[in-house]
Amino acid sequence: MFGFALNNNLRAGRNRVVRTGVIMANMKPLKFFVVCLFTVLSGCGGEPAQTMTGETMGTTYTIKVVSGADMSDLQREIDQELERINQMMSTYIDDSDLSLLNRAPLDELIAVPTDLYTVLQLSEEIHGITHGAFDVTVGPLVKLWGFGPDKAFPDVPSPTQISQAQ
Repeated sequence: MFGFALNNNLRAGRNRVVRTGVIMANMKPLKFFVVCLFTVLSGCGGEPAQTMTGETMGTTYTIKVVSGADMSDLQREIDQELERINQMMSTYIDDSDLSLLNRAPLDELIAVPTDLYTVLQLSEEIHGITHGAFDVTVGPLVKLWGFGPDKAFPDVPSPTQISQAQ
């Protein structure tokens, strides 16, 4: 199984170093994005909800905010943050941090942004909690079945091909 070792000794806010091919336990979840969303979206008073929509990561989003303030700055900040996350974690962008990590040889040390590092930690934790049902290493199988960035729908893969992709 593909995995990664995470170096917890680096200061927050800096890039983290990941060694591919090794698995490490004691992971902590990323709460920053959730806290930010709750902070932004927690409104009070009788103001009507304003709706913001946009496109990101091959889909759309809708956010409703109860505020009398102009939301154009908030909309721009949300779009910028979603674009930053997409550039970091997309498997559809060849030079994203996640794509570069996925293509790296096993046991190579790779610096990754702190946010990606935290997502990898949380993913490993959820993998353990779900006894492997949640598995971020299924990318090769996804591509084999034609659901990856190329969106090619090949013939049904052979058992040998499936085994090699796992």
